[in-house]
Amino acid sequence: MFNDVLPIKFKVLDKMMFNRYKLLIGKKELTTKSSIELEPNTYYLAEIYDKLVFKNLQADKVFAYIDYDCFELLKIAFRDDFKYTLINSLLQTNKKADYDCYKTMLFALNEDILYLPCLLENKPILIEYRKKKNELVIYYDVFAKLSLNLNTNKIITSFSKVKEICLNYSNNVEISPYKDDFFSLSFKGKL
Repeated sequence: MFNDVLPIKFKVLDKMMFNRYKLLIGKKELTTKSSIELEPNTYYLAEIYDKLVFKNLQADKVFAYIDYDCFELLKIAFRDDFKYTLINSLLQTNKKADYDCYKTMLFALNEDILYLPCLLENKPILIEYRKKKNELVIYYDVFAKLSLNLNTNKIITSFSKVKEICLNYSNNVEISPYKDDFFSLSFKGKL
């Protein structure tokens, strides 16, 4: 009925009585109950198991983005004049949402963070590179937050199915608990 390999994205349409909620998954509406308080009109990500059991539930990160292909933006971001390109874009835009994005990108850059809210295959993606930590963080579609620490070769994710896929397809993976419901996947050798 649903893809159980990856986490799914769904919207809470309405709260009903007795901790029951009306959900929209894809184009299908259904009801379920939750011991966790859910906010109507909010998107969530979760892993789905037999009989519509949701695990690792988390609110989807909402961020403003510019209508720019991520690969093109990455090329621009690694140019020497990126800061001036941002300032110029900030001065020339007439859209409030784009202005806010460019402003955030510029402030982040001053903190040694490459913050790139853009599009990948027409879906919003947020790419953050934190120079001081040497860490790459990506928010994309159903993957929620994936963090890659480039010093330690660790990927941090909250989804156990991502963990299972890594373990099943690589002999070079070690797992350890991280914080809360997050897992830390360590790779021996290079990624």
